[in-house]
Parts: sequence; structure tokens; C-alpha cells
Amino acid sequence: MKILCLDCSAGNYVSLIDENGFIFRENHEPKSDSVLALVSEVLNEAKINLDELSAIANVIGPGSFTGLRVSATLTKGLSIAKDIKVIAITSFEACEYNNDEGKAIILDGFGDFVYLKTDDVKCVTISDAQAEIKAKNLEPVCSDKVAAKMGYSNFLTLSFNREKVASKKFAKREFIFVDDLEPLYLRASQAEIEREKKLNILNNNTAEEEKQQAKTRGARTGGRKN
Repeated sequence: MKILCLDCSAGNYVSLIDENGFIFRENHEPKSDSVLALVSEVLNEAKINLDELSAIANVIGPGSFTGLRVSATLTKGLSIAKDIKVIAITSFEACEYNNDEGKAIILDGFGDFVYLKTDDVKCVTISDAQAEIKAKNLEPVCSDKVAAKMGYSNFLTLSFNREKVASKKFAKREFIFVDDLEPLYLRASQAEIEREKKLNILNNNTAEEEKQQAKTRGARTGGRKN
């Protein structure tokens, strides 16, 4: 068993786990290295080639829109080229404490949003997340960065074990068809959000102009109807 793990949901993370449980990994901040270069580094370190891979485990999100698309595209390309099985893992599945009761797992959603898992999984504003966690008396599990954004001093530090989840899914033969691999988006992209804002502003301006034009026509006719 040799599983390649790709996670670009919040950075560029590539690792490989073998049948002995030994892990080779490269973990870089976004844009510092291409994912394909990190894959090459990990495979070289482990002294194996793509033909020896048993599966590719891809973290499908939620997370960075660009990162998720890049890792999904790379996974599909490698799988098709080398006939490698594919395992899909959500960002929450990859977290420690994922199935623990009384915990709220919080992932950075960028800007004023976070990805929150309590009874369900959703993308909410920081204030809405704080309110739900307080109302349900949950213990937050998050990174130092997210804790700072949310003003938490008491929290469990978020950690990931992608390899453990990938190994379990491999043992259970939980593979997916490569064509079914798609990023998990819980909110619109920033570009879509900005476009929606501009459209709303444009629509509001148009409505205001029409309102003013109607007033002007009414004033010219003295408000009389024909």
C-alpha cells in the first residue's frame, strides 16, 4: 500500500504513506511551490514512482477555491494517466476531534467567514459562528489564526491526520470514480460575491433612476393621468 495524499485547501500539503505507516511529507504555504513539484519531491524522498501508487487521497474541501481546483485537477490527471484509484476526504474528515460530541470544528473560510461543523457543516460569518458555539455550549477546535480572528483564548488546537483517514478508507475500499471527484464548495467564490455586489448596486441605481424619472414625468404633467 502506497497512498499519495494531496491537500491544497489551505496551503500546499503533499504526503505519502506506505504499508508500514511511514510518512513522507512536504507542507508549504500557498504559492511557495507548485503542487506538482511537491509531489515529485515526496516521491523522490520515498524512492518510488507513480506506477507504484495504490491510491491518491484528495482533500476536496471546503477551503481555498483555487487550491481545491488545482488538487482535484492534478488528482484526476494522475489517476487517468496511471490508472490509480481515488479516495475523497473532506477537510473536516481530516481533522482530529471530527466525530467528538461537544466540539465545534472551525476552519478558516477567508475574510469574515469560517467553515463550521457542529450538528451540520456550513459556511457562516464569524459572529454567527460565535453565537452558535455559545448557544450550544461547544468547545471550539481551531487553528491559532482562527482563534485570534474569533477572539478565543480557550480552545483545542486543530490538527490533521489525513493519512490515518486515507488508510482507513483504503482498507474499506472506499474509492470513487475519478469523474465524480469534485471540490466541496460551501460558499460562492470571492469573485462571485464581488460580482453579486456590483449587480446589486447596479440594480439599485437603475431602480432609483427609474423612480426619479417617474417623479419628473409626474411633475411635468401635473400628476394627471390621461
